Order: sequence, then structure tokens, then C-alpha cells
Amino acid sequence: MNTLYVSDLDGTLLRSDESTSEYTNSVINSLTGQGMIFSYATARSLITARKVTKGLNARIPLIVYNGAFVIDNSTDEILIANYFDEQVYGLLDELFANGIYPIVYAYIEGKEKFSFIPKLCTAGMKKFLDSRTGDIRTNAVGTTDELKAGNIFYITCIDEPERLEPLYEKYKDVFHCVYQKDIYTKDQWLEILPLSASKSNAAKQLQKLLDCERLVVFGDGRNDIDLFELADESYAVQNAHEDLKKYATAVILSNEEDGVARWLESTFQKEHQEKGETYMQNYTGYLFVHFTGEQPGGEQIYFSLSRDGMHWEDLNDGKPVLISEIGEKGVRDPFILRNPLNGKYVIIATDLRIEAGKGWEVAQYAGSRSLMVWQSDNMTDWEGPVSHEVGIPQAGCVWAPEAIFDEEKQAFLVFWASMVKEEGDEAAKQRIYASYTKDFCSFTPAQKYQEGENHIIDTTILKAGEYYYRFAKDETVKNIRMDRSRSLDKDSFEPVESPVLSTLMGVEGPEAFQFNDREEWCLLVDRFATDGGYLPLLSNDLESGDFRIPEDGEYDFGKTKKRHGGVMNLTEQEYTALKERYGR
Repeated sequence: MNTLYVSDLDGTLLRSDESTSEYTNSVINSLTGQGMIFSYATARSLITARKVTKGLNARIPLIVYNGAFVIDNSTDEILIANYFDEQVYGLLDELFANGIYPIVYAYIEGKEKFSFIPKLCTAGMKKFLDSRTGDIRTNAVGTTDELKAGNIFYITCIDEPERLEPLYEKYKDVFHCVYQKDIYTKDQWLEILPLSASKSNAAKQLQKLLDCERLVVFGDGRNDIDLFELADESYAVQNAHEDLKKYATAVILSNEEDGVARWLESTFQKEHQEKGETYMQNYTGYLFVHFTGEQPGGEQIYFSLSRDGMHWEDLNDGKPVLISEIGEKGVRDPFILRNPLNGKYVIIATDLRIEAGKGWEVAQYAGSRSLMVWQSDNMTDWEGPVSHEVGIPQAGCVWAPEAIFDEEKQAFLVFWASMVKEEGDEAAKQRIYASYTKDFCSFTPAQKYQEGENHIIDTTILKAGEYYYRFAKDETVKNIRMDRSRSLDKDSFEPVESPVLSTLMGVEGPEAFQFNDREEWCLLVDRFATDGGYLPLLSNDLESGDFRIPEDGEYDFGKTKKRHGGVMNLTEQEYTALKERYGR
């Protein structure tokens, strides 16, 4: 059953600073990306509505001017229009006779304009017009006849209550009238539209246009009452007018607390749970765990946050969040994950500190053989590290460990690179080994998992659709290779040709994740050869192997140099907890 969700803007979806929060944008963008049918209804024009919702990907028709129009937000095409008939001229003459000279909205010669007589504007009108400075719809005129030009659809009077209220009482049953104080300036407004132009009527028309069986709405003002009466379910934000709350199915959190977005997220999560599905798309941010280099303190665990996966903020003032004082007393290549079997967060990393001076030969052939593990119930209080020697006896190292949950086995496949000289080898070779664990405390005996003609290190695996996509560094050629499989079986992977990956040299440490709000993936690669740090590669079709290298201005990894790490998508609660604990 299709449901149309319609929210008022000012006082409902917008906060008091006339903007939608990052959280609201992330949640609604994510849910609409999954198929939620969402629109908003506002007294604003499409132009001003877009300004205050610029982070919101509303792709379906929108209700503007209190229902005067339903406009396609992608093409700007007017799908439904409600203009005044000839009655409007008598209305305007009545307003003029009472000393009211309004702002009149009309299409004049095919262009939207709002007309006014500057010398007759009230103080409230001047404040409003000042807020629209530079608006291409501005049309200052000199006579009342010019206020009657074009196809009129909306009239705004801003004046003293004692001058406007009698007119409201006279015309409230003749036209669609909205009489209320502006929530920002507290000036008294009387808005007059054709009787057919209302949020409720436009919502009904939009519901029919989109073939939706149900209508669920959100609002805060008395002018939303007719919309609430029409809807199957209606929710008033906590800051709503008490009169509106009487008509509401329930009262939700306020606009300052992102009440609409939180209700939508909670509702969709419950629906997935009732269907026995895992709700995996309620994410609003990203955590990047990483190290920073071979300098003192660089081979420890650092945290960075992002809202969009492309612009990163260093946490803990750019200092390590977790420090290892055991084993090599350093860690590299950290990877973070959730364990659905016990609800814990887990970080695994390589026990290695090159800064200590032992060198790469010792690290590869006779050291760094242990997996380092931290676990937490909340991502802010961590237990560990605990060292686990998982490599086979002849392994020289255990590098860049990662894990992916095997749904068939209900356990994690943990995999890493080890330098091993097998029977028949002329020299030792880097291969990928793996074992299974449920709790990151006990591990099955390691088995060889991935091998190539050349040395292979830094493998990462991402599930997207029906395929597992595997990325690994060819240690000899120094580029990233890509393959895929419908299972995690080691013999089932087949190569995927990728022109960008095959020609991008001097990179390692691949890490892949899906963006929260769309069907697009990011593959991060560490440009170690040029000391250039991480580079994001973008793809909306992993199956094709096509990646796009963004321009420098499209991403920012923050102040610290990010070296081989892992990215995890975050819920708002997780993002907030990390920000509050380490956001300095």
C-alpha cells in the first residue's frame, strides 16, 4: 500500500533558523532513496522553499503557495494551478478602499511576479521585501491598476490586526484565507487565495496524481487543520498550536528536535522489523578509523567523522583515540564493524610499529603476527587491545585484517595478508589467509583464501546487491584489482575489468562503502607512492567496474593524513555520541 507523506515546512520541518538540519536531510534523503514518497506543503514559493531545503533531495511534486500550485520539483512544470477568477478585482478594490495595499502574486506575460507599491508598504511589508532582495520576481509598481495585472493566485496583506481581522471575517468563507502571525517576525498576516487553493485540496490532488492509497501529514499551525482533517494519519510537532494538536493522531518531537525525521526513521525501522528484514539504511553519517603514518604516535587509532562521506572532520583534536601498549606497541590498518550476534562494536588492527626502527624486512618475515582487537558496547568506551595470534606457523606477518559477516555461516570471515613460503616456492609470497569467528575471541585455524600471480595484500570485501565485491592490492604492480562472487567461497570469485583501477598506480589500502542516501559507492585508495593520502573513487554501478575520480574540491579528508583504515556507516545516535565524546 503506497503512502504519501506530506510535511509543512516553517515550524515543522524547518528549525527556527529557517533550515532543515543535516540529520533531517540525511534521513529523508535515505528514505526517499528507498522508495518513500515524500513531499512538503508550504506557503512559500518554490524559489524560497528550495533555498531553505537545499540539502533535501525532494524529487516529486511539491505543494507551494498554500496549495495554489503543485509543481514538479525536477522540471519546474506547474502540474496543478488554482488562479482567482474575476472576483479578485472586487476583492482588491475592497482592500484599497480600506487602505490596504497588498503584495499581489501573479503570472504576468508568462513570468511569476509579486507586485507592490513601494510608497504604500507597511513596516511589515518592508521587512518581508527586504528579505527578498534580489528576487527576480520583484515587481515594484506605481498604481493600484498595476496590482491587478496578470493571472492572480495569491494576495498577502501585512498590517495591524485591527485593520486585517474585519476583512478576514468578511472573506473567510468566500476565499481561502489564512490569518496568523508570522512565526519569525511576529507580524500579522492575512493571506488570501482562491477557495480551491488549500494545502488539503492540493494534497488530495497530489495523492491522486501519485496513485497513493494513504496520506500521512505533519504540521504546526492552525492553517494545517484542514490538512489534518483530510489525512489518514496526522502528527503535530510539540511546538504546534494547541488548536492543531486536537486534530492530531499524536504529538511528536518539536521542529528543533527534528521530530518529523525522527518519526519517519522510527516508523520505517519498525516496518522492516515486522517484516523480518534488517533495516540497514537508517544511517546519517560515517566514521573513519585510521592511522596517520610512521611518525611518533602515528601508528595508533584515530577517528574522523563525516556527514556525506566526502568531507571529514578529525576527532579528539587530531590525536589518537585508542593506543596500544602491548605487542609492538603500535597498530596499523584498523578496521571497524558491528557484530550482530552480540551487539558489540569491534576494531581489529595489525600489531605493528615501523616507527620503532625494526624495518619492513623484519615486519614482513619475522614479526607483526598478531591480530589486535578492541570491543565496545557504545563506541565511546573500549576494552582492549587483546592480542590474538591467528597466522599459520610459517607466516611472517598478519597485515591489514578485515572481516565480513557470512550470513550462511552466521559468523565473521576474518582475512589478512601473510608472507608465506610454501613448498615449491622459490621465495616467500604475500597471500590472503582467513579464519572464522563469532566473538573475536576464538578463531578457527587459518586457511589460504586468496592468491594471485603476484604478491597480494590489503584485501577488502563489500556486499552490494547479490554480489560480494573484493578489492585487493597487487603488491608487485602497486595497483588495485577487483573481482566478485555471489558467495564468500574462496574459489567462486571472478575478475571484474576496471579501467580506472588498472591504470591508477601507487595506491593501496582499499576501503569501500555505500553512501547513506543513494545507490552509489565509494572506494577509498591510499596514494602511498606520492604521500598524497586517500583518494575517493565513485561508482553507481559496481558490476560494470566503472569508477569516477572526483575533482579536488569535491572532497576534504581534514587536517591529519589518513592512512589505511576502515569506514562504517553511522546512525544519528552513534554520530551524536562520537561527536559529544571526541568532537574537539
